[in-house]
Order: sequence, then structure tokens, then C-alpha cells
Amino acid sequence: MSPTAARLLNGGCLHCVAVPKSPYRPGIHKFVGVLHGRRARKRIFVTISPFTGEDVDYADQIGTKIVLVDGCTLARLMIIHDVGCAPAQTFVVKTLDSDYFIEE
Repeated sequence: MSPTAARLLNGGCLHCVAVPKSPYRPGIHKFVGVLHGRRARKRIFVTISPFTGEDVDYADQIGTKIVLVDGCTLARLMIIHDVGCAPAQTFVVKTLDSDYFIEE
């Protein structure tokens, strides 16, 4: 883990699942159980496919802070923070020059 990621998690843990396997509830359950013993305050569970309603409900009900990040959310965060992407097109935004319309 990079030093930046370690600082961001500061007392937390990150788990990434790259296999498109759903539902993730058993994996989330295991992840939370392992980290409970480590007293992790922050938990982030990342996967490339969407979470099921059961996954989200379980994460909400367990009483510990866990953030679920699916593929779409991960892609959106990568774009927002310029991670693994490059500009494809630039747009020019123009405003009207009000001085142009003033008669002298």
C-alpha cells in the first residue's frame, strides 16, 4: 500500500475484489469479522461489479462503518481525482463581453 493510501485510511483497512462475483455478503461478513479483531475504524470494500440490495442492507445493519465501492463508483472517483485517465477533449466556455454592446 502506498504511503498516501495508508495516511488516508489511518486506522482502517481496504479490501479489493476483482472477481465479478455477486452477492458479496459472505465476503463482507468475513472482511468485517477479521478487521474487528484489528480494531479498524474504517473499512472500504471495493469490487468491480455492482452490489446487491442484500449486500447494501447488510453493510447498513452491521453497526460498523463500512464503505461499499462498486465498479461505477470506482470509475467515477478515478475520473474525479485524475487516476488512470487522461483528458480526451477540452471545451472552451465563453461569456459575453458586455463592453462590446456599449455605444460610444
